[in-house]
Amino acid sequence: MSDVDLLLEELGLLKMTDCAEMLAAMLKWLGENYHDVKNVDTKTLQCWLEENKRKLLLLDTRNKAEFDISHLQWGVHVDPEGDQLQEVLKKSIQEAKQQKADIICYCFVGYRGSIIAQSVNKLLSAETEHSPGPLPQVFNLEGGLVKWVTERKPLVDGNGQSAHVIHPYDAQWGRMLEEELRAKI
Repeated sequence: MSDVDLLLEELGLLKMTDCAEMLAAMLKWLGENYHDVKNVDTKTLQCWLEENKRKLLLLDTRNKAEFDISHLQWGVHVDPEGDQLQEVLKKSIQEAKQQKADIICYCFVGYRGSIIAQSVNKLLSAETEHSPGPLPQVFNLEGGLVKWVTERKPLVDGNGQSAHVIHPYDAQWGRMLEEELRAKI
């Protein structure tokens, strides 16, 4: 059993059948285990994106197959298991600083987004000693794309076309999604 499947088992999610109940349990666990990560809710992020008054760097922290099915418009793929992850994150921080943009990390439900947001915050903390000036704020998208797509908010696919489903990560995690929102994998 993989680490993520063990997490599902630990949370009792393998026995749950209600999507909303599963998401609520996962969000509670994320809040308890990643309390140092700031979250942005889906409504606030959608406002920020629509108003275009706040510069944002959107980091999609899922694997490439997940990203290609659908992602937030202007989302940048960051492989959470890639060999060059730290270099990619450092480059993203520099880009955000140059653009005076805040960083939003997101994934399927918030687990990988929280891990990457935590890593970005650690890199920023180390950088504050060497780099004067304002630093970007870092957020995790609360509920990830599960919450986003459940609220029928806009997504695009790998070709930039409108998308209405997300990659379910795997069969167990996909149970957090209503069937019509789950891409066939």
